[in-house]
Parts: sequence; structure tokens; C-alpha cells
Amino acid sequence: MIKHELTRQLKNKLVVKLELSNRLAVERGVQVAIFDSNYEEPKVIEQTVNFEYLELVVLAERLHRQFLDVIQLELDLRSIRDINNVQALILHNIGDAEMTVSELMWRGCYLGSNVSYSLKKLTETGYIVQERSAHDKRVIMVRLSEKGAELCTILKNMNARHVEALSQGNLKSEDIATCGRTLRGLQQFWSRSVEPGLLGGMVTAVA
Repeated sequence: MIKHELTRQLKNKLVVKLELSNRLAVERGVQVAIFDSNYEEPKVIEQTVNFEYLELVVLAERLHRQFLDVIQLELDLRSIRDINNVQALILHNIGDAEMTVSELMWRGCYLGSNVSYSLKKLTETGYIVQERSAHDKRVIMVRLSEKGAELCTILKNMNARHVEALSQGNLKSEDIATCGRTLRGLQQFWSRSVEPGLLGGMVTAVA
């Protein structure tokens, strides 16, 4: 009984000291942890990380869809009616290069679109040129026509305006670079996660 009472008194004294230290720290502008005998910060941190992880996945898709909306607005402002936003994004991803359909699909994400159908329409409307590879006649190469290059330049100028506007706001170039590195790291992680055996213990744990 005496031992229990001494323990309680010591704990009360510790709480008083910690509260006093907290008040002093707050007055000095220092952020401190609040004393709690039932402290469970690791669980809180884990829940926060899980939420932020899932939010990042949703945000990535939302950003892509909003970027398509921005492209569509640019097309509407210029009264360009023979191409949609996803097809315009395909032109943007081709750029000055000449590539196969597989390379084009790897370069971008085309939500709700059949790339083969889009390439057919882009060829019909004169935005791209499809030719058989000189090295392998089985392979079809795609590149922009003069008309496609003109629209691609419009989209590049649009992106340049956005970058300039961002630089004048709260989002700096280094912030964008950091975000890009984070997303690339996440992409690489997911790429490895769908390949059996590459994640070692993680795959075993899931199994």
C-alpha cells in the first residue's frame, strides 16, 4: 500500500514537472509532446501514414483527370472540335519523337480510351502519320504530322504558362521536383510489387 502511494506521488510530481516544461516550451514557441500515461503514438502515426498513402493514390488519379479537363478547356477556347482531350494528350506524349504503339502506351495514361482506336481517329483527322518500321515491317511507327505538331506546340505553350503561374505562387520548382521523385519512387515500388518474388518477405507475408 505504501509502495503504491509513493509510486502515485512520484507520478503526480512527474506530470506537474512535464506540464510546467510544456508551458515554458509553448511560451518559447517550441512544439512538444503532451504527457500521457497511455501513450500510443505509433498507432496514430501508422493510421496517418495509411490515410496519406491511400489519399496519394486517389490524388494522383484526380490530378490526371483534372489535367485532361485543362487540355479540353484549351481545345474549347480555340474551337478545336476534331480531337478530344485524351487524343490531344497522346499527341503531346509523342512530341517530336517517332515511336511504336507500345512505347506510346508506356509513356502515358489514357483513361477510358482505346489507344488503337484513338490512333486510327488521329490518323483520319490528319494529326499523326503511321508508317511501317524500316527495320521490321511488322512494327508500326507513329509520328506527328504538321497539323499534329502545331497542336502539340499549343499544349507545350499551355504547360509553360502553368509553370510560370506556379512559380509566382506557393508551389516552387523544387517542390515539383520533390513531388516527381516521390511519385516515381511509388511507381517503382508498385512495379516491383506486381512481379512475383521481387519483394521477398513482403510477398511471403501476404501469402
